[in-house]
Amino acid sequence: LPQFFGVKEGGYCGLHPAAPACEAQWPLWDNTGYATAYIADEPHYMTIVSSVINDGDLDLKNNYANAHAGGFDSGARFRSFPLNHHAYYYLPEGYRWWDVLAMPHPRGGHLWLCPDGHAVWPACPGGADGGLTFDYRPGYQQRIAALPEYSWHPPFIAVLGYPFLRPFKDSPLLEPAAIFLGYLATLLAAAFIYWCLGKFTPSVLVRFAAIAIIFLASPVWHYSRRLLTEPYLAAFLACAFACFYRGQGFIARHLGAPAFIGLAMTMKSYAVLALLPFYGMALRDGWRGRAPWFQRLLPLAAISAGPFIGGCALLFWHYLQTGNPLVTPAGSLVGTTAEGRVFGAAFFLPHALGMVFSFKYGLLWFCPALVPAAYGWWQLLRRRQDASQLALALLMVLPYYLFIAFYQGISLDDTNYGPRYMMVALPLLLIGVIGFLAHARLHGASAAIMWLLIAASFAINAPAAIASWTYGTRHPLQALF
Repeated sequence: LPQFFGVKEGGYCGLHPAAPACEAQWPLWDNTGYATAYIADEPHYMTIVSSVINDGDLDLKNNYANAHAGGFDSGARFRSFPLNHHAYYYLPEGYRWWDVLAMPHPRGGHLWLCPDGHAVWPACPGGADGGLTFDYRPGYQQRIAALPEYSWHPPFIAVLGYPFLRPFKDSPLLEPAAIFLGYLATLLAAAFIYWCLGKFTPSVLVRFAAIAIIFLASPVWHYSRRLLTEPYLAAFLACAFACFYRGQGFIARHLGAPAFIGLAMTMKSYAVLALLPFYGMALRDGWRGRAPWFQRLLPLAAISAGPFIGGCALLFWHYLQTGNPLVTPAGSLVGTTAEGRVFGAAFFLPHALGMVFSFKYGLLWFCPALVPAAYGWWQLLRRRQDASQLALALLMVLPYYLFIAFYQGISLDDTNYGPRYMMVALPLLLIGVIGFLAHARLHGASAAIMWLLIAASFAINAPAAIASWTYGTRHPLQALF
């Protein structure tokens, strides 16, 4: 919260091996003032927010141009910065923005032309970065002149947050307001999980302790500060489970809970995988009953309503950008990049293990509290009569985990704090801590180890959240060496 009251944020240049030169080239990265986007996909989501709120459209061409010319469209830190474009032109032979450039840089950059015509990466000599232009492949500059430039990231942070963000139209405060929405989404998830935990214990103190572990002793705290889809995705999945497990009646369990998954789909389409256990439970309950077949199908239809609306929103987004709801923004590039395949079986085993044990992006290194949470899950599942419903939290995570394990970008991503892609599952996985707090029968060394792991989780994630710009790409333990 101090970031929203004008407290100086540390500069990204502090992580750069040539910090003085970096600060000379990019003084805006040592930003003073309100919270800002600073790394990874954040400036690109900020560009979408600027386009939707300020312009009322999805065409990012003028917004990226404004950012290159010194505007706030991509965030305060990225004014006059050679930011690549997470965008595409709808062309038969290629879609991505950098496909039309003459010489993509092997490290991910591009051939930029400074005002004096000097081509350099990543900066112009002397920091003269205004008026950046690009060197296009022959014939492409004319072809794309009249084409819109659309993002391949979904626009629904700006769409869902429109009533809150609209008052900040054309204001530099639009950026911290957009970031603040991530905090609000995380608080919403905390409120729903707190409500859910009331089913395990009447103790307010125990429930608040569990909430503190779930949301402050995990990377959820750090990512609540990031202008990414992950805070919203984590919040919607947590709310879906809480609504199903604690809610009463057909509307809450079969309409309300899946509706949150529909919202999650607008952030990442593969969030629909979390719907599979809902269908499984509906089929199991219908098979056991003796009602007519159409009554057995009613829960399945109700469960599908919210995700169906979320899916229609995605299809409408595709239609607005490509003219065809079945053609995604990635177009013919789905499943591949210039460097190779995005998804593949060869990635599965190393990523499935890495998401748990890797020091770079493994859950256990960034959230040791998962160990007492696992013990708590064992206690809950063997003690409670509603264990099959409680297991829904784990079953929602499983297909998502298996799907992400096939994704190449997990091990290649050097621009995020730890387990970005699995962070969305942490509120569900850490629900088990209530079993440890309320039902643990550990004593002596075993209990001490569990509490030390919880303390370590707080120690790791507190600095990663309070000084999030310092740990945007590394584990806090790395700062000690």
